[in-house]
Amino acid sequence: MPIRIGDKYERWTVVEVISKREVACRCDCGTERSVQIGNLRQGKSRSCGCLQHTVAIAPGDRFGRLTILAAPTRLAIRCRCDCGTEMTTKAIHLVAKAVLSCGCLRREVTRTRGRKNRTHGLSSHELYGTWTRMVARCTNPKSGDYSYYGGRGIRVHEPWLRVAVFIPEIVSLIGERPKGLTLDRIDVNGNYEPGNVRWATRLEQSRNQRPRRQNQQRPR
Repeated sequence: MPIRIGDKYERWTVVEVISKREVACRCDCGTERSVQIGNLRQGKSRSCGCLQHTVAIAPGDRFGRLTILAAPTRLAIRCRCDCGTEMTTKAIHLVAKAVLSCGCLRREVTRTRGRKNRTHGLSSHELYGTWTRMVARCTNPKSGDYSYYGGRGIRVHEPWLRVAVFIPEIVSLIGERPKGLTLDRIDVNGNYEPGNVRWATRLEQSRNQRPRRQNQQRPR
Protein backbone atom coordinates (compact mmCIF):
# COMPACT_ATOMS: atom_id res chain seq x y z
CA MET A 1 0.00 0.00 0.00
CA PRO A 2 1.53 3.36 -1.02
CA ILE A 3 2.34 5.89 1.67
CA ARG A 4 0.18 9.01 1.62
CA ILE A 5 0.26 12.54 2.99
CA GLY A 6 -1.46 12.56 6.35
CA ASP A 7 -0.50 8.98 7.25
CA LYS A 8 0.41 8.64 10.93
CA TYR A 9 3.30 6.56 12.30
CA GLU A 10 3.66 6.91 16.08
CA ARG A 11 4.50 10.63 16.48
CA TRP A 12 5.29 11.18 12.80
CA THR A 13 2.75 12.57 10.32
CA VAL A 14 3.65 12.42 6.60
CA VAL A 15 3.56 15.91 5.04
CA GLU A 16 5.29 15.27 1.70
CA VAL A 17 6.32 12.28 -0.40
CA ILE A 18 9.88 12.98 -1.54
CA SER A 19 10.65 9.74 -3.36
CA LYS A 20 9.80 6.04 -3.36
CA ARG A 21 12.02 5.59 -0.30
CA GLU A 22 11.78 8.87 1.58
CA VAL A 23 9.09 11.19 2.93
CA ALA A 24 9.03 14.45 4.84
CA CYS A 25 7.37 14.11 8.23
CA ARG A 26 6.25 16.38 11.06
CA CYS A 27 6.66 15.13 14.62
CA ASP A 28 3.96 15.79 17.20
CA CYS A 29 6.42 18.18 18.86
CA GLY A 30 6.58 20.26 15.66
CA THR A 31 9.96 19.11 14.32
CA GLU A 32 10.07 18.35 10.59
CA ARG A 33 12.54 15.88 9.08
CA SER A 34 12.96 13.53 6.13
CA VAL A 35 12.51 9.86 7.10
CA GLN A 36 13.08 6.60 5.25
CA ILE A 37 9.73 4.93 4.45
CA GLY A 38 11.09 1.56 5.51
CA ASN A 39 12.00 2.92 8.94
CA LEU A 40 8.45 4.26 9.39
CA ARG A 41 6.75 1.03 8.42
CA GLN A 42 9.09 -1.11 10.52
CA GLY A 43 8.71 1.14 13.56
CA LYS A 44 12.43 1.98 13.60
CA SER A 45 11.70 5.71 13.47
CA ARG A 46 8.88 6.74 15.80
CA SER A 47 9.69 10.41 16.47
CA CYS A 48 12.32 13.10 15.97
CA GLY A 49 13.90 11.90 19.19
CA CYS A 50 11.51 13.55 21.63
CA LEU A 51 9.87 10.19 22.32
CA GLN A 52 13.11 9.01 23.92
CA HIS A 53 12.84 11.78 26.49
CA THR A 54 9.70 10.16 27.87
CA VAL A 55 11.53 6.94 28.80
CA ALA A 56 12.11 6.73 32.56
CA ILE A 57 15.72 6.22 33.64
CA ALA A 58 16.46 5.32 37.26
CA PRO A 59 19.51 4.28 39.32
CA GLY A 60 20.26 0.63 38.77
CA ASP A 61 19.06 0.53 35.16
CA ARG A 62 21.54 -0.95 32.69
CA PHE A 63 22.33 0.13 29.15
CA GLY A 64 24.96 -2.06 27.52
CA ARG A 65 27.93 -2.08 29.92
CA LEU A 66 26.67 0.98 31.81
CA THR A 67 24.81 0.94 35.14
CA ILE A 68 22.95 4.12 36.13
CA LEU A 69 24.20 5.64 39.39
CA ALA A 70 22.17 8.86 39.37
CA ALA A 71 19.88 10.71 36.97
CA PRO A 72 19.45 14.28 38.25
CA THR A 73 18.64 15.58 34.73
CA ARG A 74 18.15 14.12 31.27
CA LEU A 75 21.38 15.79 30.17
CA ALA A 76 23.58 14.48 33.02
CA ILE A 77 23.11 10.77 33.68
CA ARG A 78 25.85 9.42 35.96
CA CYS A 79 26.93 5.88 35.06
CA ARG A 80 29.47 3.24 36.02
CA CYS A 81 30.89 1.03 33.28
CA ASP A 82 31.52 -2.67 33.89
CA CYS A 83 35.25 -1.87 33.71
CA GLY A 84 34.86 0.42 36.76
CA THR A 85 35.05 3.78 35.00
CA GLU A 86 32.43 6.37 35.93
CA MET A 87 31.13 8.84 33.39
CA THR A 88 28.28 11.23 32.59
CA THR A 89 26.20 11.06 29.43
CA LYS A 90 22.81 12.10 28.07
CA ALA A 91 19.64 10.06 28.45
CA ILE A 92 18.93 10.20 24.72
CA HIS A 93 22.30 8.57 23.97
CA LEU A 94 21.54 5.71 26.35
CA VAL A 95 18.02 5.08 25.07
CA ALA A 96 19.17 5.21 21.43
CA LYS A 97 22.02 2.80 22.31
CA ALA A 98 24.52 5.24 20.86
CA VAL A 99 26.57 4.91 24.09
CA LEU A 100 27.03 1.42 25.48
CA SER A 101 30.22 1.82 27.52
CA CYS A 102 32.75 4.35 28.78
CA GLY A 103 34.68 3.77 25.58
CA CYS A 104 36.28 0.46 26.52
CA LEU A 105 34.02 -1.41 24.11
CA ARG A 106 35.16 0.84 21.28
CA ARG A 107 38.81 0.24 22.17
CA GLU A 108 38.29 -3.51 22.29
CA VAL A 109 36.64 -3.44 18.89
CA THR A 110 39.44 -1.30 17.48
CA ARG A 111 42.13 -3.66 18.81
CA THR A 112 40.46 -6.71 17.32
CA ARG A 113 39.16 -5.12 14.13
CA GLY A 114 42.10 -6.27 12.04
CA ARG A 115 41.59 -9.89 13.03
CA LYS A 116 37.84 -9.71 12.59
CA ASN A 117 38.21 -8.16 9.15
CA ARG A 118 40.35 -11.08 8.06
CA THR A 119 37.64 -13.54 9.03
CA HIS A 120 34.37 -11.80 8.17
CA GLY A 121 34.76 -12.31 4.42
CA LEU A 122 33.26 -8.87 3.66
CA SER A 123 36.30 -6.98 2.41
CA SER A 124 35.06 -7.34 -1.18
CA HIS A 125 31.53 -6.16 -0.35
CA GLU A 126 30.58 -2.84 -1.99
CA LEU A 127 29.76 -1.34 1.43
CA TYR A 128 33.12 -2.26 2.96
CA GLY A 129 34.69 0.99 1.72
CA THR A 130 31.71 2.96 3.07
CA TRP A 131 32.29 1.38 6.47
CA THR A 132 36.07 1.96 6.56
CA ARG A 133 35.69 5.65 5.64
CA MET A 134 32.91 6.18 8.20
CA VAL A 135 34.92 4.60 11.01
CA ALA A 136 38.15 6.40 10.06
CA ARG A 137 36.63 9.88 9.94
CA CYS A 138 35.01 9.37 13.36
CA THR A 139 37.76 7.47 15.24
CA ASN A 140 41.13 8.15 13.61
CA PRO A 141 42.68 11.58 14.38
CA LYS A 142 45.04 11.04 11.43
CA SER A 143 42.13 10.93 8.99
CA GLY A 144 41.89 14.06 6.85
CA ASP A 145 38.21 14.45 7.72
CA TYR A 146 38.51 13.73 11.45
CA SER A 147 38.18 17.38 12.52
CA TYR A 148 34.75 17.55 10.82
CA TYR A 149 33.51 14.34 12.42
CA GLY A 150 35.19 12.65 15.40
CA GLY A 151 36.89 15.93 16.27
CA ARG A 152 33.53 17.62 16.87
CA GLY A 153 31.91 14.69 18.64
CA ILE A 154 30.30 12.75 15.80
CA ARG A 155 30.22 9.07 16.82
CA VAL A 156 29.50 5.77 15.15
CA HIS A 157 26.75 3.60 16.66
CA GLU A 158 28.97 1.22 18.65
CA PRO A 159 27.71 -2.06 17.13
CA TRP A 160 28.49 -0.59 13.70
CA LEU A 161 32.19 -0.52 14.53
CA ARG A 162 32.05 -4.16 13.44
CA VAL A 163 31.67 -4.39 9.69
CA ALA A 164 29.90 -7.75 10.05
CA VAL A 165 27.15 -5.92 11.98
CA PHE A 166 27.19 -2.69 9.98
CA ILE A 167 26.62 -4.08 6.49
CA PRO A 168 23.53 -6.25 7.16
CA GLU A 169 21.96 -3.59 9.42
CA ILE A 170 22.46 -0.82 6.85
CA VAL A 171 20.97 -2.97 4.10
CA SER A 172 18.02 -3.78 6.37
CA LEU A 173 17.50 -0.12 7.37
CA ILE A 174 17.97 1.75 4.08
CA GLY A 175 18.61 -0.90 1.46
CA GLU A 176 21.57 -1.63 -0.81
CA ARG A 177 23.54 1.42 -1.93
CA PRO A 178 22.05 2.79 -5.18
CA LYS A 179 24.59 3.59 -7.87
CA GLY A 180 26.04 7.09 -7.46
CA LEU A 181 24.81 7.62 -3.89
CA THR A 182 26.81 7.68 -0.66
CA LEU A 183 26.03 7.34 3.03
CA ASP A 184 24.74 10.58 4.56
CA ARG A 185 23.54 11.67 8.01
CA ILE A 186 20.05 13.19 7.98
CA ASP A 187 20.91 15.40 10.97
CA VAL A 188 24.33 16.84 10.12
CA ASN A 189 25.06 17.24 13.84
CA GLY A 190 23.93 13.73 14.69
CA ASN A 191 25.78 10.42 14.83
CA TYR A 192 26.02 7.58 12.39
CA GLU A 193 23.21 5.59 13.97
CA PRO A 194 19.86 3.97 13.13
CA GLY A 195 17.28 6.54 12.08
CA ASN A 196 19.88 9.15 11.08
CA VAL A 197 21.38 7.67 7.91
CA ARG A 198 20.28 7.56 4.28
CA TRP A 199 21.69 7.20 0.77
CA ALA A 200 22.09 10.62 -0.83
CA THR A 201 23.56 12.31 -3.88
CA ARG A 202 26.50 14.70 -3.58
CA LEU A 203 24.11 17.59 -4.22
CA GLU A 204 21.78 16.48 -1.42
CA GLN A 205 24.74 16.14 0.91
CA SER A 206 26.09 19.59 0.04
CA ARG A 207 22.70 21.12 0.82
CA ASN A 208 22.68 19.30 4.16
CA GLN A 209 26.19 20.32 5.25
CA ARG A 210 26.91 22.60 8.19
CA PRO A 211 28.71 25.88 7.30
CA ARG A 212 32.48 25.46 7.01
CA ARG A 213 35.33 27.89 6.71
CA GLN A 214 35.84 29.01 3.10
CA ASN A 215 32.88 26.80 2.15
CA GLN A 216 35.02 23.69 2.15
CA GLN A 217 33.11 20.57 1.29
CA ARG A 218 34.27 17.07 2.05
CA PRO A 219 32.60 13.74 1.38
CA ARG A 220 30.35 12.55 4.18
